[in-house]
Amino acid sequence: PPPNGPFRAGCMRVVRHPKFEACVLVGILFSSALLACQGPTAKVDGSKVWLVLSWLDMALVVLFTVEAGLKCATQGFYKCPDAYLKDPWNV
Repeated sequence: PPPNGPFRAGCMRVVRHPKFEACVLVGILFSSALLACQGPTAKVDGSKVWLVLSWLDMALVVLFTVEAGLKCATQGFYKCPDAYLKDPWNV
């Protein structure tokens, strides 16, 4: 269904843009690699490498939060037929 309002229309344009989807997918892959680097056996020594990894991790959290917010604004959170929480990929 078409969005009802300019804000939702703008969010929909962003969410459905191929570059946005590609950015989120690359973020997921990169986040998985970071998770592997920061596993339970990793020795966190406070070096610059770990500082950079923690900042990258936070940047990815922001990316995923913005993605979730835009999708909720576009699709609705729960009550709409195509709501964010009704898509198994988002849960």
